[in-house]
Amino acid sequence: MPSSLTRRRFLGLAAAASGGLAVGCRRPDHPPPRDFGPAGKSLSGEELALCAAACERVLPKDEEPGAKELGVVDFIDRRLARPGKRAGRSAARLRRGLHALSDWAWKRHGRHFVDLKPGDQDVAMASFAAEGGDKAYATVRQLVLLTLEGAFADPVYGGNRDRAGWKLVGFDAPCPNPRCE
Repeated sequence: MPSSLTRRRFLGLAAAASGGLAVGCRRPDHPPPRDFGPAGKSLSGEELALCAAACERVLPKDEEPGAKELGVVDFIDRRLARPGKRAGRSAARLRRGLHALSDWAWKRHGRHFVDLKPGDQDVAMASFAAEGGDKAYATVRQLVLLTLEGAFADPVYGGNRDRAGWKLVGFDAPCPNPRCE
């Protein structure tokens, strides 16, 4: 059976191919997967990177240490890894919220949240909280609370590295927990 390419068949194939190219060029709704490094006790490598970037926007470094230097993400990761239903629900809620924030940044800015400039991260978090609905607002609220807890908690829990958070607020008392020295 001879294979003949008619004009109608050629145009049909060309239309299908060009439509496929247009669909293939469309930006996906979610950022492409990539390696963010090792996982923590409770959060994946990507979730740790997202959490670190978001916490740094809550408590940024200036002449004083920021969330990263204070060990806030270590505190959060350890806290969410605790046994029990409450910690498990809190971890699941934060994971979903971090991924939703990442998707929001991707849709609005075309970049992964961790790749945005600090000012754009501020805009993304603020617009996510204001326009993303109750769950988005709850995620940003949870990040703010966990950041502040990690910055000012007893260092034995993984945050407040070198008691620098306490020094920020003028609390220069000795560590109340002997294990934090």
